[in-house]
Amino acid sequence: MVISRRQLVPFAAVIAFLCMPAAYGDVWQRGGDGELTLHRTLDHFQRARRAADWRVPTAPVLATRRQQYAELIDQMSTLYGVHAPVVHAIIEVESAYDTQAVSRAGAQGLMQLMPKTVERFSVVDPLNPEQNIEAGIRYLQLLIREFETLDLVLAAYNAGEDAVRQYDRQVPPYPETRAYVDRVMLVIHRQSDTGQ
Repeated sequence: MVISRRQLVPFAAVIAFLCMPAAYGDVWQRGGDGELTLHRTLDHFQRARRAADWRVPTAPVLATRRQQYAELIDQMSTLYGVHAPVVHAIIEVESAYDTQAVSRAGAQGLMQLMPKTVERFSVVDPLNPEQNIEAGIRYLQLLIREFETLDLVLAAYNAGEDAVRQYDRQVPPYPETRAYVDRVMLVIHRQSDTGQ
């Protein structure tokens, strides 16, 4: 099939539109009872699905690991006022619930705590699930207070607070950080779809 020049212009416009980056529209809102609620847009998830090329364990393995830490995550999330599905999504993306996970950059445990975060929150054993989850959630609590929108909180968790501040409180233009935000948002969306 031959496409004429006249047909090519609208075709190119459609392709350009589909390839445009999605807007980050996810926000936290505090209700009258003081509880933070996540509100999100679907744009994130459509873009994240295209970026979802990371490898995770099979669904049954992941579900078993998730269940193992669900009660602990719920308790800690309630204690520090952080949305539990966000914690689950971060853990799934960071370590796939592997307590012994250690990255090349030195991040450790379920929530992949960096050495500075371990020191900041006085973690004795970063591979201990309870200590790791508590420190990760406390860190998220600080990020939520400062950045308020979920995309910035996740970007700061991945790239550090200074990186988000440096880029005028926007998601830094690092491909890794943008992909990370999209991946976590995709998991949150999947959880809401499946009622996890």
